[in-house]
Amino acid sequence: RPWQHVLEPLAGYLRYVEAIANPGAQAMLPSSLNFGPRPDDVLTVAQMADAMQDALGVASGWRADDGPHPEEMRALALDPGLAEESIGWRPLLLSRDAVSWTAEWYGGFAEGKPARQLCMEQISRYEAVQ
Repeated sequence: RPWQHVLEPLAGYLRYVEAIANPGAQAMLPSSLNFGPRPDDVLTVAQMADAMQDALGVASGWRADDGPHPEEMRALALDPGLAEESIGWRPLLLSRDAVSWTAEWYGGFAEGKPARQLCMEQISRYEAVQ
């Protein structure tokens, strides 16, 4: 699955809009882009669930449901190569870091911190990664 933190595609969209707003660059821009995690940084659903449990400090508590399940594709992916090539965007967070940041946000919210404060803290932290 292409797990990623919400700030990753948002940063891509903002960079894309900035490029579109540049009249000299408009003709050279693709009509659409994918903003996904690094192709070599993929987590399975089980790995993501384990990472989230670890980040939340929760004891092992999930298990795959027994019985028949709908058929799914073994892998889902987005190729962000065109975004890097055309506007210089690339993902900054590894998948496990994205899970950790997400767990921190939800943990802070559960403790009563305002959502806006949590968002602004993570935006500032994300900007520092760049």
